[in-house]
Parts: sequence; C-alpha cells; structure tokens
Amino acid sequence: MQENSNSTMGYKEHAVKDVENLKSNIRGATRIHGAGQSDKKIAFVIVDVQNDFFSGGALPVPEAETLIEPLNAAIKNAEQSGHLIIFTQDWHPVNHSSFEENGGDWKPHCIQGTNGAALHSRLYCPSGAKIVRFGVEPEMDGYSPFENPLMDQLIDTPEVGLVYVAGIALEYCIFATCKQIRDRNKEVVALESLIRAASPDKANETWSKSDNLSIKRLPNLPEEHKGVLGVIAQ
Repeated sequence: MQENSNSTMGYKEHAVKDVENLKSNIRGATRIHGAGQSDKKIAFVIVDVQNDFFSGGALPVPEAETLIEPLNAAIKNAEQSGHLIIFTQDWHPVNHSSFEENGGDWKPHCIQGTNGAALHSRLYCPSGAKIVRFGVEPEMDGYSPFENPLMDQLIDTPEVGLVYVAGIALEYCIFATCKQIRDRNKEVVALESLIRAASPDKANETWSKSDNLSIKRLPNLPEEHKGVLGVIAQ
C-alpha cells in the first residue's frame, strides 16, 4: 500500500511529488461502460477505518467491529476487479481546532503517528492501494479527505466516472466525502452495509440529506461492475 501523505510535508508538495504516480495508478484501474460513462473507471474509497473509532479508542463507533470482515471481502472484490482503491486517514496534529482542549467538539483522536491513527490491524490493505491523509491543518475542519489535494488528483479526473464509498462515520467523514465527490460531478454510491454511524438512531437523517444530493446507495460492492450504472439509476 502506497502512502501519499505524511506529517512532515505539506499537501502542495505531496501533490507535485506524486502526481505522476497517481496518473499511472488511475490509468490501470478498471474501465466501466454505459450511457454517458463510456471508458470511465471505478474507484473504491474506504474512509477512516482507524483504531480510535473502534472499542478502546478515543471515539468508538457502535458496531465498528462488525465492519471489518465484510469490508475486507469488498476490498478483495475491488482488488480482483482492478478498481482504484483509496484508504483515507484522519491525521490530526495535537493542536487541531476540533479538539475540546482547543475549543472544538471532539476528544483528541487520530493524532499523527499514534496507534489510534493507524488503520485497523485486521483491515485488508492491497499493495497497490493509496492512502490519503487529511485533517493535518490545525484550522481546517478535518471532515473531508479533499482537504488534501491528492484526493482531487485521484478522483477529480475525467478518467474516473464512478466512486463507491464505505467506512466510518456516516454523519461526518462519509457524508463529507460523498458530498464532495458529488460536487465534482462524479457518480457516487454509498455502500450501506459497509458504513457505520456514530449515532445509529439518527442515521436516517443523514441518509435523507444524502438522497437529496443524489448520492446513491447500494447494500454492498457489486461483484461485477458490468451493468452497475443501470442498476443504481433505477
């Protein structure tokens, strides 16, 4: 798995350094065919499956432990299908503005270089996958991986037509990620069974907002991408 960001180099420097690698990765991804989507490619974004969002972490999300096994199966499916696979990571400095001690709403979590910020040890991470870290700038919200320009280098390209999204947590980074993909005029599909909400009793509110933004939903990653666009458009 290739890391595309670290805490010692700014976003801009990374974007310049890795742009050719990103273009190469995208060129190798699976193509899709369909009305208005001729010769497009598929990406699978796995959002923030990090230790701090599991039991024993700083901000545990309900039922996060039940996510790993089905998510791993979907990742292997995506790998076999040749999809572009992207893992995102919250990657906060200790002085991030979202932390309670700095006037924010959250307990300190996913602090750069700590075990809490690491991807879950049982998460399957293919060698060709990309990592996009975000929430690095202390004054930025830290909800969207598009804070890091590398995410645009991967997603906001004419070659990518369809993006699946899974991970943690629905109301925050999942919603922000899906919305910003949709803002870039991409077809985006949230995979309901592979997403966990911080407040499950309020999940329907977020799903309603997603529906209003034309963010589509499927239970899981299709085993075959052929014909997927027709299925989700129904």
